[in-house]
Amino acid sequence: MCKYILNNPVKAGLAIKPEGWEYSSANEYFGMTSLNITDKKEMLKRFNSIEEFASFIKIKEVEFDYSLFF
Repeated sequence: MCKYILNNPVKAGLAIKPEGWEYSSANEYFGMTSLNITDKKEMLKRFNSIEEFASFIKIKEVEFDYSLFF
């Protein structure tokens, strides 16, 4: 869900990367701002490092071929 939310501005063409959108919490995750409005601990505890989180966020999603079901 976090990956989806952080990538919404990219998908909408408002930014090139998640942290490029000035209103994104990605800016707090990646240390570009320190407004302290994002509870980063809850999400980051699932990853070994901020680099691993960044890699996860920036991986292109694979399009699923739903025609396999029909």
